[in-house]
Amino acid sequence: MKKGNALVIEDEEEIRELIGDILESSGYTVCKSPNGADGVEKAQKMVPDVIISDIMMPEMDGFGVLRALRKDPRTAVIPFIFLSAKGTREFVRGGMSLGADDYIVKPFARGELLASVASRIERKKDIAKSLDTLKASLGLSSPHEFRTCLNGIMGFAEIIRSSAKAGEIISSEDLVDYAGMILKSAERLNKLVQRQNEFMELSFILSDRASFSHQKIDFFHDLMSRSEKIIKEIANACDRGEDLILSFEEAELPISEKRWDRIIFELTENAIKFSKKGSPVKISGKVNGNQYILTVEDQGRGMTPDQIRQIGPYIQFERKKFEQQGLGLGLAIVKTICEIYSIDSNFSSPEEKGFKVELSIKRIPGHS
Repeated sequence: MKKGNALVIEDEEEIRELIGDILESSGYTVCKSPNGADGVEKAQKMVPDVIISDIMMPEMDGFGVLRALRKDPRTAVIPFIFLSAKGTREFVRGGMSLGADDYIVKPFARGELLASVASRIERKKDIAKSLDTLKASLGLSSPHEFRTCLNGIMGFAEIIRSSAKAGEIISSEDLVDYAGMILKSAERLNKLVQRQNEFMELSFILSDRASFSHQKIDFFHDLMSRSEKIIKEIANACDRGEDLILSFEEAELPISEKRWDRIIFELTENAIKFSKKGSPVKISGKVNGNQYILTVEDQGRGMTPDQIRQIGPYIQFERKKFEQQGLGLGLAIVKTICEIYSIDSNFSSPEEKGFKVELSIKRIPGHS
């Protein structure tokens, strides 16, 4: 069975043929090119699964090949492996800065070449799988959620409008009910938009952490009371107040109040949303040396190890089996905040029963 299509761009015929033989004998379909310009043309025509290219070549060197291919949407994501006799740090960094996936120095071992090619192709498949999952999740969640909210608003508004046009009298009780449903749908829609905007804002901050790292670190003192207020409001709204088991120690943490509140909100809502009424929801904050450990644990349906690895924006698991509201951004927002503030996070589901989140926040020396 063929393992994939490889394009080898190498101006030295002996090396070009050697690489081709190694790959073909290992199950790959190989196309060969003697120079960079021809290599770009072949890559755009065949769109291979992986490209192995020399750097020092006539007409167009390997760096030029990579630049050209990264500009073309058809070839931009093809795994690209540089092959060169120049193994200096400057050359390696130069190749990687352009987006190369690997760098092999001549002379190379057969196993080294095959391992690099296999891992890059496998990585490409993993990325494609993740993108397919994301597309499916976006297709299932976003349109459905927004339509549900808008249908609620438009539907009850139309009832009121039609009744008024027909001269029908709507009782005060019905009018209050209709207005309440419109407000409920509008609030749900507003929540979706706010959460989506916040995730986009956090993603922008994460992409520019160099600027963020120079900002002033915020500390706040009422961690326990703030946290318990947020948690109890969410639980009481879902009639889950009696299920809470809370234990918080005071501490000053190097994180803004806004981001801490969001972490508490999202983790609490997730725990209550995916566990049954009557089952305990344990939330605690403990000082442990120079760390502050926030733990949120429920006894809900849990997640598989594969699902935990896939936690990300717009990802909702088993949506066809379980009715779910929202866009699947809650845990993604938490993970992004953790990345921004360098907070260690651990998501687990022992024996796929229940769900546990543990965040380790490094405290600043000199602060309680």
